[in-house]
Amino acid sequence: MKKSELTKMREKTAEELTGMAKELRETLLKGRFAAALEGKGMGIKTRGMRRQIARIESMLSQRAHGAPAAAPAVKADAKAKKASAPRKPAGTKPAAKSAAPKKSSADAAEKKKA
Repeated sequence: MKKSELTKMREKTAEELTGMAKELRETLLKGRFAAALEGKGMGIKTRGMRRQIARIESMLSQRAHGAPAAAPAVKADAKAKKASAPRKPAGTKPAAKSAAPKKSSADAAEKKKA
């Protein structure tokens, strides 16, 4: 879901959100009937509708518990902190670790004899 759609949903009132959830539930119900009676499935649309209902219910419960509505502002603060952190120069890479010397088959044969 796009951020612009989420911000539009956050701006709506609780009554509007419950109305949206009710419409989505009715659409799902009609889709189940159509699938059972006519064999017309809604396919992947059902997943999107269920997720949309879950988003709406989450927003409503957050509002009921007094959670702040401006959640994306936290991400903006984190990005600002990240941008202010010093960066490494582009051409520098850490030194490669030296590989352990490989054992030859002769060394393995000597260990078996001992």
